[in-house]
Amino acid sequence: MNFHAGEKPYICGQCGKSFRLKATLNEHTRIHTGEKPYTCDQCGKSFTQKGYLDAHLKTHTGEKPYTCDQCGKSFTQKGYLDAHLKTHTGEKPYTCDQCGKSFTQKGYLDAHLKTHTGEKPYTCDQCGKSFTQKGALNIHMRIHTGEKPYTCNQCGKSFRLKQPLNDHMRIHTGEKPYSCNQCGKCFRKYSGFKKHLLVHSRERLDNRDQSSKTFFRADFQKNHLKVHTKERPYVCYLCGKSFSQMVALKIHQKRHSGVKDHVCSECGKTFVTYGALKVHKTVHTTEAAYKCSHCDKRFKRTEYLRIHERIHTGENGEKPYTCDQCGKNFKRKESLHDHMRIHTGEKPYTCDQCGRSFTQRGTLIAHKKTHSGEKPYTCNQCGKNFKRKESLHDHMRIHTGEKPYTCDQCGRSFTQRGTLIAHKKTHSGEKSYTCDQCGRSFTQRGTLIAHKKTHSGEKSYTCDQCGRSFTQRGNLIAHKKTHSGEKSYTCDQCGRSFTQRGNLIAHKKTHSGEKSYTCDQCGRSFTTLVTLVAHKKTHSGEKSYTCDQCFKRITQRGNLIAHKKTHSGEKPYTCDQCGKNFKRKDRLHDHMRIHTGEKPYTCDQCGRSFTQRGTLVAHKKTHSGEKSYTCDQCGKNFKRKESLHDHMKIHTGEKPYTCDQCGRSFIRRVTLYKHKKTHTGVKQHQTVHTTETPYKCSHCEKSFKHSTHLQIHEKIHTGEKPYHCHSCGKRFTQLYSLICHKLHVCMSEITVSR
Repeated sequence: MNFHAGEKPYICGQCGKSFRLKATLNEHTRIHTGEKPYTCDQCGKSFTQKGYLDAHLKTHTGEKPYTCDQCGKSFTQKGYLDAHLKTHTGEKPYTCDQCGKSFTQKGYLDAHLKTHTGEKPYTCDQCGKSFTQKGALNIHMRIHTGEKPYTCNQCGKSFRLKQPLNDHMRIHTGEKPYSCNQCGKCFRKYSGFKKHLLVHSRERLDNRDQSSKTFFRADFQKNHLKVHTKERPYVCYLCGKSFSQMVALKIHQKRHSGVKDHVCSECGKTFVTYGALKVHKTVHTTEAAYKCSHCDKRFKRTEYLRIHERIHTGENGEKPYTCDQCGKNFKRKESLHDHMRIHTGEKPYTCDQCGRSFTQRGTLIAHKKTHSGEKPYTCNQCGKNFKRKESLHDHMRIHTGEKPYTCDQCGRSFTQRGTLIAHKKTHSGEKSYTCDQCGRSFTQRGTLIAHKKTHSGEKSYTCDQCGRSFTQRGNLIAHKKTHSGEKSYTCDQCGRSFTQRGNLIAHKKTHSGEKSYTCDQCGRSFTTLVTLVAHKKTHSGEKSYTCDQCFKRITQRGNLIAHKKTHSGEKPYTCDQCGKNFKRKDRLHDHMRIHTGEKPYTCDQCGRSFTQRGTLVAHKKTHSGEKSYTCDQCGKNFKRKESLHDHMKIHTGEKPYTCDQCGRSFIRRVTLYKHKKTHTGVKQHQTVHTTETPYKCSHCEKSFKHSTHLQIHEKIHTGEKPYHCHSCGKRFTQLYSLICHKLHVCMSEITVSR
């Protein structure tokens, strides 16, 4: 036979492959038959050829007789040494005749040629995935079996491949065998060392036509150029979506087929990509393998370490990815992709339970937990559960008091970065989000979404106890606490508790006297931003909320809700002391002070105390004589806005309060209330027969049946005489006494000044 001529007379009847020797054909047919006659007597593993068994036995003995004379590395087989020596010489004798790429070994060339032919003869019988090499199939099968034969003898961590184990072992030993001869920097992995060398040599392929971005490898540049050309040659045959890279198409197609071939060995959860599985595994382990080279902080993921290191290197402000629609910059390419969906309106992630769609996968995952009720993250301080790990991290700062995000303009600190960003807009006045229906602008997108529901009337969040619906989830959570009675936030100065943290913060300002929000038109200051916004409407005259029954326009939503109850007659808040009902919760709070005797609002001029803040404000005007509210019809001035409103009804003839028994109408509600007693006469008369006196004087032990009698009595202790005669200057505690004095003593015109 003419072997020199390349003749291969022995042909495989299964696949048609040709061989020079019959013995080689016999060994080859064992691939098809599955016959493995050579078995290891130590571990039971079988092989098709005796040479493979001999090489395998050396893994048990540790024998490596073949040593490289240049770097000292040892090998079990001479063939491995020969291949290794080519890394020193740079020799690549095997060249692809289609693309010209060269290789150190013939096996690498054979595997490469299959990328041109597309041949993948080795198929996984579990998920159908195909491979060019049998070894690649064997490694892939470990995903399904969970086999990890390579175990670290230091910490017990297991790996599917030997090379990751070798890299991992260097974490324990601290070994960094790859050293740069130019700067002395050392590396654990050869791949990292190789990339680093290119930094010095600048062996990057520069794409000067499109941008100044440079790349380490030609294939990286080729993929990047598709960003400029918009080329997407890989198309999904199921939905028509196209991709710039083949690997992205393969991952996408798994979403159609439902294939999740990466299984977590801890909990059995499956994933589409190995990267997703790797990220998931950090949930089970507490190991933070990636340490910052500048400080002692450690991280579970490399991307978190990279983001953190920008704080030290000064690259924190670098945002290389720019949106071509609005010009906004981003640090990460993924963040730019997510942002672009705001402009395109694309929401590729859809909930299979309610049909709601989202721009980001993470938002969909968080949303699904609203259906399942799952809250896997628990606070070890107070036991509160959370759906997301990030929410738990933010919550923990309540216990630690940590506020890492500080405003560089006013020095105020915040627990969350998002809150700081929103706060900075109060300085700049930026309102990026505008309602397309009424033109109103907002600093945050979430606030705009909530606002739009006021136009649509959508109330997605419903209380499962009373059926009441809300536009925002936060409002529903706060509402549920009215059923449970839970008040998690307590003031450390007076002990008062609140259902919401924001209410506690606002309350604390009553102790400190802090009023951070100032009106730029009149200079008046307020403790909360929402109060300032409501106040500004008194200058602009804006009344955004309209009653759908009488079409009255109102400045605040809360006032609209209270107003609607005048039509329905609903009074859901009941006093547990006397049974009186109220339309608003704050009215009930004010009323309760009658029973407790609490008067938290004190006049700084005369020391008199009041149950309500509004009463104190009105009282202070008796000292200053200020009458800020003027009637535009007759010019009469009033100290209180409510008094002006009542007065205006004289001009308009409006009498909104009607008696349901006789039909008589009144300007003021209190007048209607008194009128109704003329029909019943019961409650007022019954006090004659009872000895109950619920209204107690805070100065002495005396008590009264009526609150008005108590108010008159208390003036004896305070010495207050608000009614005075202009003729002789004499002062009186009651209006009736002044009128009698003017009629019988001074005989002057009855004009009352208070």
